Amino acid sequence: MAAPEITVWVSGSEVIDEGLVDFGSALRGQPIERIFTIVNDGGAPLNLSPLNQATLPVGFSLVANLGTTTLAPGQSTTFAMRLDATTLGSFSGSLAVATNDPDENPFDLLLDGSVIAPEIAVEVEGGNVTDGQTIDFGVTMPGVPVLR
Repeated sequence: MAAPEITVWVSGSEVIDEGLVDFGSALRGQPIERIFTIVNDGGAPLNLSPLNQATLPVGFSLVANLGTTTLAPGQSTTFAMRLDATTLGSFSGSLAVATNDPDENPFDLLLDGSVIAPEIAVEVEGGNVTDGQTIDFGVTMPGVPVLR
C-alpha cells in the first residue's frame, strides 16, 4: 500500500529525522535565515501541520510558514526559520513537523546556533592596533594637538 514519505532539505543537504540543522554563529544584530524544503517522496499525499511560533526553541523565529500543507507525491513546499541574533549566547532546541508519514510523525529537527559579540577593529595609520597595545603620540607643546 502506498504511503507518504517526508524528506527534508536545508541548504542543499538532506536532513534526517532527529537531525541537526546548524545555523552557525551570528553576530548580534545580524540574524541568519535558513530555508527548509519538504518533499513528499512517497506514493500517497503527505499532510503537514502549520508550524507554531509559540512552540519554537528560544532564539529562533518563523520567517515564513509552510507554503502548503498537503503535498501530492513528488511535490514540495518550503518554510523559513531565523536565528534571531538579538541576545548573546548559544541556542538550541527541537522543531517538530507534524505529518501523516507513518514512520516519521513528527519529523524532528534539532536547531542549533550561537550569537556572538562583534569584534572591534582599530587601525592607526593603516596598521591594526591590538588589545592593550600602546600608541605613541610623540611629544607636543601644551595646547598643540597631535593627530594620528
